[in-house]
Parts: sequence; structure tokens; C-alpha cells
Amino acid sequence: MKRFPLLFIAAQVLFLSLPLTAAAQAGTGLPIDEAETYVLRGNSYSRKGDYDRAIADFSQAIKLDPNNAAAYSGRGLAYN
Repeated sequence: MKRFPLLFIAAQVLFLSLPLTAAAQAGTGLPIDEAETYVLRGNSYSRKGDYDRAIADFSQAIKLDPNNAAAYSGRGLAYN
């Protein structure tokens, strides 16, 4: 039983040391590149059901960063 708290603390330290994703960075004051901004807004449009705007934002993110997998994934889901 005494090992559990130590394991729990180690897991918290590991979790806190992971790099922040763009979504986690939103609202923290950390810089987010322009492509990620379009991905985040595209995700918001998708959740609201505004798929045309979502596709436009994901497409703009792809133009800015052709290696952004989240933009391709979001656009594909918005087409569905």
C-alpha cells in the first residue's frame, strides 16, 4: 500500500512533463501557430454542425502546414 502514493506521484510528474498540444495551449498564453488556430476553429465549427466553414478552415490549415495531420483528419470527418 505504501507504493501506491509514490506511483501516483510519478504518474503525475510524467503527465505534467508531456508537451502541451495546441488545444491544451489555448487560453494559456502560449503561442499557437496560425495553422493550429485554423484547426481549432475548424473543430469548433464541426462541433456546431457548420461543416462548410469547418472544411474551409481545415483546408486553410493544410495550405499553411501541409504536414498537419489534425487538419487532414478534421477535414475528412467534416466531409462525412
